[in-house]
Amino acid sequence: MKTTRQACKECDAYRPFDKHGPNHILHLLLTLLTFGLWSVIWLLVTIGNAFEPYHCRVCGEKWYRHI
Repeated sequence: MKTTRQACKECDAYRPFDKHGPNHILHLLLTLLTFGLWSVIWLLVTIGNAFEPYHCRVCGEKWYRHI
């Protein structure tokens, strides 16, 4: 899980924001078990996760990191 602290517009306070990432150990094992075929899925999941928002721990407000 990634965490950052940002100003939450909903809470009107500086709060921690969390974002869950892919389970890289699981994807590595699946890649090894499928002789590399799963690596395509792993890459797509990792890229897709980069565009997912962070969520305020208190209210759930979304925050997007500018890439």
